[in-house]
Amino acid sequence: MGRVVHDVSDITEDFCLTSFLEFEKWKDEIVENIRFLAALNDWVYSTLKEHWRLSRGCRQARDFVTGPDPARSIWILGRSRETLNQLVGILTGHCKLRRHLSLLGIEEDPTCPRCGEDDETSYHFVGQCEAFRRLRFAIFGSGTLSREKLVSLGWSDVLTFIRTSGRLSERIGRVNR
Repeated sequence: MGRVVHDVSDITEDFCLTSFLEFEKWKDEIVENIRFLAALNDWVYSTLKEHWRLSRGCRQARDFVTGPDPARSIWILGRSRETLNQLVGILTGHCKLRRHLSLLGIEEDPTCPRCGEDDETSYHFVGQCEAFRRLRFAIFGSGTLSREKLVSLGWSDVLTFIRTSGRLSERIGRVNR
């Protein structure tokens, strides 16, 4: 016959004991699955790193990213859609900067409208444009940034730079927001 239940603690005790016994029963299999998933994760990232290293594409992304990074992947996946749009746009160069817009035929001139010194690429915008020198210094601690320095920037700082500059919110040619 079943056990007499006097209060909630009896039920909790039964549940904990049953859960513990079930865990003990499956423990070895659970541990083996965890080991397998960890090994699979390691293999996936090492394969991605090797692919990134051998790939010749993603020219502009290479200015900002050294390769697959699990911590940054987790960080970016927790951001809003707007944040993803802004950050991925800058990282890939597929955003409302003149160089990209000229390649799409939306703008005729790829030159930076702020300083007129160079094509307006992600690297120029974040690292070199004289019009954003003070802002760059305030956020990154330097008036200009080398390509080598870009890969070490925190993405939250890059987002602060993008948002504070207002550059990607400006109306350019036929593209608006």
